[in-house]
Amino acid sequence: MLRADGSNAPPRLMAFGRGFHGQLGRGGYDDAAEPAAVEAFAAAGDISDVHCGGSHCAVLCRDGRLFTWGLASSGELGHGGWTPIEVDTPRCVAAFVGKVHVRAVVTGANHTLAIADSGGLWACGRGRGGQLGQGHFNDAGPMQQVEGLRGEHVVAAAAGAAHSLALTACGGVWSWGDARAGQLGQGAAVAAHAAHGWDAGVPLPAPVPLPAWCTADPVVALAAGGHHTLLRTASGRLLACGRGRHGAMGLGDTADRHSLVEVTVDCGAGALRGPNRCICRLGSCASSRVAAMVAGRDHTLVLTACGAVLAAGCNSYGCLGTGDTVGQTNFVRVASLPRITGIAAGESHSAAVAADGQLFLWGRGDWGQLGSSDYRSHWRPVPLRGHSLAVA
Repeated sequence: MLRADGSNAPPRLMAFGRGFHGQLGRGGYDDAAEPAAVEAFAAAGDISDVHCGGSHCAVLCRDGRLFTWGLASSGELGHGGWTPIEVDTPRCVAAFVGKVHVRAVVTGANHTLAIADSGGLWACGRGRGGQLGQGHFNDAGPMQQVEGLRGEHVVAAAAGAAHSLALTACGGVWSWGDARAGQLGQGAAVAAHAAHGWDAGVPLPAPVPLPAWCTADPVVALAAGGHHTLLRTASGRLLACGRGRHGAMGLGDTADRHSLVEVTVDCGAGALRGPNRCICRLGSCASSRVAAMVAGRDHTLVLTACGAVLAAGCNSYGCLGTGDTVGQTNFVRVASLPRITGIAAGESHSAAVAADGQLFLWGRGDWGQLGSSDYRSHWRPVPLRGHSLAVA
């Protein structure tokens, strides 16, 4: 949620970028290169979570109501019945009202996952990779509970291009959907089976084998990119699996990983002196605890406990923030940023927010998704002028 700089007005939900499918939620289908309010939500205080998929959006209100809009061609909005191919203003998912109190929502490229207060997981949208977890490869318009997890209490979820993840209260990780690059972390045999065809993914949730040390240091967070998966443990260790073609896992090579491997993160990588030095209190870190991680289609950002941002993967539009378009297979520091408290990633662009609410964006910008009004890609972080993020 943003507010105009110097204004005492309450923050508003604002949108900018591509609007071809109505995903900006403002009525109409035009792109926008500057932030403008989504009028359906008069008070940002009513909103607890916002997620953007490939061409659709989801907003969760504090009272448990879920609103979705944008492209609906695969059923990703969860409205069921007859739904226009595109919905250009937020619409409440009526099937949940009075029945299911939604606690969290995540969006993939063309599917949506919602977690209920009860711990149940619900899914809708494209199912051609098995990413809905319903035992088939069909699209589904209405929200349906994932039966394979009915006996589990889901506390977090993640959705990628065509795969899904769930974290349960007991520390277990489950995955399903497209497995061809190893993004499910279920081993080489599963990936080899999936390679036989587009509909040969894993259509039911299956447990992900975790390192034995996760018993003492459990997984607490998930992220799903286009074809890779990231897990973070309570102590800040990072695990990854999936496609290595662009180096998005930060492992130093382009090999696929079919099972989880640990990734070493160094907050001083590529930034040993000058304004890019390590900014933790002790002045340097041999290796760094990961506080957050996010995944784009083919790139990854991690935020360390000392407030540094590192990036790896495809850099075609400058989404790594390194000042060029050269991809990186190891994590490198994003230069010219102050101490950062939050990060986000779109398909080919990235964002970071500082403690004072200043928002920085970089990467692909030809649809206005950087909010810089120029419809240009930027290879280094650029502050969003005239607005700041509302910081609690």
